[in-house]
Amino acid sequence: MTEAQTVLSIEGLHVAYGSVQAIENVSLVVNRGEAVALIGANGAGKSTLFKAAIGLVRPRSGHIALDGRALDRISARGRALLGMGYSPEGRRIFPGLSVRENLEVAVRRGARDRAERLAMAFDLFPALGAREASLGWQLSGGQQQMLAIGRALMGRPRLLLLDEPSMGLSPKLADEVMQAVRRIVGDGTAVLLAEQNVVRSLGCCDRAYVLEIGRIVLSGAADALRESEAVRKAYLGG
Repeated sequence: MTEAQTVLSIEGLHVAYGSVQAIENVSLVVNRGEAVALIGANGAGKSTLFKAAIGLVRPRSGHIALDGRALDRISARGRALLGMGYSPEGRRIFPGLSVRENLEVAVRRGARDRAERLAMAFDLFPALGAREASLGWQLSGGQQQMLAIGRALMGRPRLLLLDEPSMGLSPKLADEVMQAVRRIVGDGTAVLLAEQNVVRSLGCCDRAYVLEIGRIVLSGAADALRESEAVRKAYLGG
């Protein structure tokens, strides 16, 4: 891939909480037109890496760039305005707002753009369209996850950080959410997906990085990692 095709670039990232090193010398790239998985067990550092990328955690060292623009001195809000979307672990929707209001609150342009983005979200997740007047707390866990993803897409991001989207969902709903990743990429938004479920993440992504205790220990094409003996033993039950 050429530099012009790179959406997200992370180089030599170090993140620590006090004396505890959470991320150590992590480098990765996400290119246009692809979904990339960040796989690892609970506590491996996936969410910390995402928080550093979006600007919620300050790294001790390293560089993060979006479309070649350094983000080191840009706030989380600034990163969102530049085209970085974030769907955090735990969904964090507004429970007292309707589905429609949860989506509209993330639109930064006018009425026409709001209508276009609502239509996009309801096309991607028809269950949301069917319940657009329902309050957030009235939705199932799967519908709340769809809403969180839809809200992250309302600003037309060039990159979506998608943190543990299948957590707590039934297999059927988890598959539906993960299948949406390919449509998101097809619509022009690159995806960096953090997941504990290795089978699902490798099934919907083009490439993957394996994170263990804050370090990247393996990377490559999803198909190759699926056949890797180390990945099979550690994550796929041999």
